[in-house]
Amino acid sequence: MKLTSLESVPQTVTSHAKAGKKHVLIEQGVIKGLQQFSQTTFDPGETVEKHMHEDMYEIFLVETGNAIFHINDALQPVKQGDCLVVEPGEYHEVTDIGSQGLTLTYFCLENIR
Repeated sequence: MKLTSLESVPQTVTSHAKAGKKHVLIEQGVIKGLQQFSQTTFDPGETVEKHMHEDMYEIFLVETGNAIFHINDALQPVKQGDCLVVEPGEYHEVTDIGSQGLTLTYFCLENIR
């Protein structure tokens, strides 16, 4: 068993353009195939710039707020309660479009095909 909480892990910035404040609840190496399990909060208008992972899925749950995900050439609005999967090789960018900020909880999983 492993127990952790948002209050017990340090807050860092994301590795993508230093947007958002991240709590990594489960780090790489703890569970085979899991790169990380994290929660990130964004201030209104913050953007994680366009990037891509060749070998990783990202599965996002919108806990609070509203955002636009730019996936390859498509725009996908999301709101509280939505779940979005970004597949390996998909270019993606996320922008908070609400006035109250955005909270995303997400898994990063190895592509084990």
